[in-house]
Amino acid sequence: MIRSQDPAARPRLRNGGRRRSAGAFGIGLALSLIFVLAPAAPSFGSDGRDAEMAAMKAEWQDRYRTLLEDADRLRAEIAEQRELYAAANRRNYRRGSKRHVHRAAAAEATRALADVEQQLATIKDDGRRAGALPGWFYEVEMDRE
Repeated sequence: MIRSQDPAARPRLRNGGRRRSAGAFGIGLALSLIFVLAPAAPSFGSDGRDAEMAAMKAEWQDRYRTLLEDADRLRAEIAEQRELYAAANRRNYRRGSKRHVHRAAAAEATRALADVEQQLATIKDDGRRAGALPGWFYEVEMDRE
């Protein structure tokens, strides 16, 4: 093909002298459709996985929250029983078996607290082995503050 040097002899193009091929336009159109329609496409299998993870999260958070609440309750019970026992040991208080009930209750609560604290020490590791994320436990701690 022989090109003419005369600018008047050349055909004028609307896009400033650049020619676009139909292939490049088609590729651009296809990519734009993919990017526009991709978020609307259903993700197969993720709904079941999300529901499973939400159920696991709720289970581990409930277990952790229950252990923390039990530990707080037992600490308060120990303090109360120790106060009652101390009051029972005062001179004005009648001596008898009633004062030993408080000591036995405090000892029982102390044993239960040791068990709960042992479970609290291992729940995060057990949860991580079962697939729980560390943030799930931190969320419970943040809610309690």
